[in-house]
Amino acid sequence: MARRGIQRVDVGLPNPVLARGLVLVDTPGAGGVRGGYASATLAFLGYVDALLFVTDATAELSGPELDFLRQAVERCPSVICALTKIDVSPFWRRIAELDREHLAAAGLEIDVVPVSAVLSRAAAERGDRALADESGCPALLRAIDRRVVAPAREQAVRRALDDLRAVLAQLTPSVRAELALLEDPTAAAATIESLRGAQERLEHLRGPGARWSQLLGDRMAELSNQATYRFRASLRSIGQAMDAEIDRLATPAEWEALGRRLTADVSAGVAAVFEMIDEEAAKLRHEVAELLRAEAVDVAEPSGRRSPLDVTSLWAPPSIADEGSRLGAIVGQAVTGLRGMQSGVYLLAMVGAFVPAAAGALLLSTPIALGLGIAFGGSQLLDANRRKIAARRQRAKAAVRQFLDEVSFEVGNQLGETIRETQRRLRDEFGERVTELSRTYTETLRRAEEDLRRSTAERTQRAAEVRALLARLEELERGVAGLEATSR
Repeated sequence: MARRGIQRVDVGLPNPVLARGLVLVDTPGAGGVRGGYASATLAFLGYVDALLFVTDATAELSGPELDFLRQAVERCPSVICALTKIDVSPFWRRIAELDREHLAAAGLEIDVVPVSAVLSRAAAERGDRALADESGCPALLRAIDRRVVAPAREQAVRRALDDLRAVLAQLTPSVRAELALLEDPTAAAATIESLRGAQERLEHLRGPGARWSQLLGDRMAELSNQATYRFRASLRSIGQAMDAEIDRLATPAEWEALGRRLTADVSAGVAAVFEMIDEEAAKLRHEVAELLRAEAVDVAEPSGRRSPLDVTSLWAPPSIADEGSRLGAIVGQAVTGLRGMQSGVYLLAMVGAFVPAAAGALLLSTPIALGLGIAFGGSQLLDANRRKIAARRQRAKAAVRQFLDEVSFEVGNQLGETIRETQRRLRDEFGERVTELSRTYTETLRRAEEDLRRSTAERTQRAAEVRALLARLEELERGVAGLEATSR
């Protein structure tokens, strides 16, 4: 699908569970957690609120599954384990207990929730609440509400509070400045001069010569170079390691295992580069925000991330086995051995022509001739086998180089696009905040100049209006501070 330009398929269903705000992402499952698909899933976890890990009750958690969960928790701390098929496993309680013990031994605080889709469906058809509870699905939904929905809502509230605080930080100073002008007209000149100075400062911050704009450009250029170098170094290291492994390759089965390891290593390397971009972009976002706050521009620190490319879609493992049928291979080996034996007999005949007749007869006697023929035939078979192995290794190295070239092309392009998109997003977000504040000060300056032309009665009336507005803004500030304190 990725080769046709399809990266994902969105499916909407009228479902009360999804109506709570949930969006479920089905990650690749083919190949289990042992192949490159596990790395593709791990790479995606930095972009979700929680992971619902599904395992069945017919067997306890395996070593690879525990390794996967250890890495998953590092990228997404909120993980829930759904233990399915409890309706077909008579020992599911023991399996659940063992799974909890394995997770505890690994230091993983993950809820294990036994569930049965069959029992849940039967409960829905019969309207049986007790059967529904026995299915475990209500408990799973409660765990999702507690571990996923509630934290996501809290995060949304925090983002809204940040935006509101930034707006109040823009409005309140300008309202205070207007009120000071209305209450003390003698300070009008100083107030207007202060507003003009602030407006000029904001206009400078909107230009390309502003410190925050230069900082953003310089840091993003450094980040682009750093990401490109790290990505190429990762591919180079993987390629060298693969070459060393291929030099010890002997059978097609070993090649299949090596192919799975290749996709896993490359996926992990790509994910690490994109995670590094996110981490550095977050640091830069904070640095730019602090720089703007030093210029009296209070801004929030918005975030946004992009899902990296699934490199497993670029891997089409070619066969390195010899062409032809198995019977043909056996016949070919037999012919090669017979030719070697024939060469050995011919050599003995040539040697016999140059030695005494008795010695020649001894050399050409059946046991000796047969033994030497078998030796020559075996040597020919060994040489042919070595040539086949060398050809397999050559085909394997060519496949690895082609795959790494394809990854370099696709991921390299997406790295550049991600860097540019991140820079544009930060530039637009911070630039929009500066522009909004500039418009606020421009409007405040206009009102201040109008206030100078008002009569005493008009100024008194306007001062009352502005005082009421300021009281409302201060009340909102206190409310935001209270909500921030309770949301922590």
